[in-house]
Amino acid sequence: MVNLYENTTKEEEFNNTAPYFLSEPTDFDIIPGSEFEYTLPEAIDAENDTIFYTVDLGTAYSFTEYEDMTFSFAPLPKHLGEHDVKITLKDSAAKALSNIYAFTVFVSDSDLDEELREKYDREKNEYERFMTSFKAIVREIDMLG
Repeated sequence: MVNLYENTTKEEEFNNTAPYFLSEPTDFDIIPGSEFEYTLPEAIDAENDTIFYTVDLGTAYSFTEYEDMTFSFAPLPKHLGEHDVKITLKDSAAKALSNIYAFTVFVSDSDLDEELREKYDREKNEYERFMTSFKAIVREIDMLG
């Protein structure tokens, strides 16, 4: 007897690889008061799927702008320290895969020139003086102010 209901469709094996950068993003040092631009390396997806980028600036958000795979960093002395930035590459396949990368921005004052340090200290002191001397007691305010 011949089975007329035999499954004639074959299940194709689905192979997918996660997108990846051609080179690892690099850590770098930057001094407060300076500006630095960093462009991410080229990313590849072996199956030519669309690559979606997700960026987590972490603590670097307050001195960083990100647009079109380029970061613009402009830290101030108050940003001294290490700031980790995470990038997730995810493909558009039905069973999407992703890779997560990270790099560190080291904001260090070891190379901060004396003139810039003095300017920052002066501005900080002026701000602190203003904030401590600007006090008022308001007892009553009428409609006229």
